[in-house]
Amino acid sequence: MLKERKFVLAREALDSLKPSIETSSKEVQYHFRHSLGILLINEGKSEEGLYSLVLADDLEAQGFDKEPILSYNLAISLSRLGKYAASAGVLERAYREFSQDKMDVTSMMVDSNLGLNYLRLGHFELAKMFFEKSLARANYLNHTRYIGNTLHNLGCLYLKTRKHDKAIEYFNKASGCFKRGSDSYLEVLYFKSLCYIELKNTMREASVSRGRSLSKDNDHYSLLFESLSHLMYTKKDESLDYIENQTIPYLLGKHQYFKLFDYYLALENAYAKKGTKDGKIQSLEIKAKAFDIHKIMTSGREFL
Repeated sequence: MLKERKFVLAREALDSLKPSIETSSKEVQYHFRHSLGILLINEGKSEEGLYSLVLADDLEAQGFDKEPILSYNLAISLSRLGKYAASAGVLERAYREFSQDKMDVTSMMVDSNLGLNYLRLGHFELAKMFFEKSLARANYLNHTRYIGNTLHNLGCLYLKTRKHDKAIEYFNKASGCFKRGSDSYLEVLYFKSLCYIELKNTMREASVSRGRSLSKDNDHYSLLFESLSHLMYTKKDESLDYIENQTIPYLLGKHQYFKLFDYYLALENAYAKKGTKDGKIQSLEIKAKAFDIHKIMTSGREFL
């Protein structure tokens, strides 16, 4: 049911097991906790999902084998909560505990997400190595979604290392792997638009406008493209106000710290350029908030 994304039926099945789960075998408890964790994550309850997956991970294996996909799901949950270092540590542990043949297709997913965590932590060479491994496996399997995801991640890597032309090349390749207007397509378009903004390219307004049009029925991406429209004009007080009072609280609530830092940096620079005492104080306050988020990103060693 989970694989077929029939979450209502999956919830009913798991709820029916709850009364007897504590007296069940360790293996049944393991599968229950693991499945419940996946369900909770898909219901948007990442913290509860993480707790359930940790319970599954903590169960001692008595006559049964744990699966590498548990480590992957545990890492995804940590990543969604912004704990990128802990997420990477769990994925590294998966490689230590499972042989390559047992990892099989999962290794493509592990490589992709290891690379993504390293990218978010600024370890660009490591990120590139894992992205290239994942892309080779995805191409071999002709797995369109992971090909698209990894091309997009490579685009983000080149964006962060300020190789903008190469980033746009990868974003263009990635967008061809996704249905126009889908969340994955909009995610690629968001970072491609950000790339144009950093370049001050004449395509930036058209790219953001296209994103706003395609996301008009999608609350999440509608706010993100509205945020980009203000990121282009940080000299305007109304744009600074929108970023500080709409964009940043929203991204904080969603634990989307990778996107958040672009807006922190824009605010920090904009306030510093005001050349006033208040502007300098505001700039330092934003810098301190960014440092606090960085501590969250690198925390969570208890999961390693």
